[in-house]
Amino acid sequence: MKWLGLISNLLGIGKGALERRSALKKAKLESDLKVIEARANAQVSRINSNTVSDNQLDLMAKEQQATSYKDEVVSFIFLMPLVVATLTPFLIAYNTSNWITLIDHFVKSYDSLNKFPTWYIVGVVLVVIDILGFRSFLRKAFTAWLDKTMSKFTLINDK
Repeated sequence: MKWLGLISNLLGIGKGALERRSALKKAKLESDLKVIEARANAQVSRINSNTVSDNQLDLMAKEQQATSYKDEVVSFIFLMPLVVATLTPFLIAYNTSNWITLIDHFVKSYDSLNKFPTWYIVGVVLVVIDILGFRSFLRKAFTAWLDKTMSKFTLINDK
């Protein structure tokens, strides 16, 4: 009979340990859930405030563009090669009276844009974004690219 009491006590101790372990796991899971929820709420708040500030910046920039010519000059400088690349095939076809090769001239003309440095291409993209007022779009695209890049970096480091 003594052995039965001892076994009962041991089972009670084991049951208590399992219950405490289960409670600890539950508390950790709830804590992790609260952290994930807080991160998601912070990200939503950041996105909302960035969108509002981007819209305000776009509005201020458009208001200032009405009294300044510097934006037009910068836009002209960056977009002029695109205009020239578009018009050149038509001018060549008109001067040679050979409209059949217009597509070939377009391919050569736009292929010549590949010789421009990367900073120029980035500048053209930024000018177009500024002209059209797409700061929020740029932020979202950049954030998506950064998240994708960082996830690849994390996967590489986890291996």
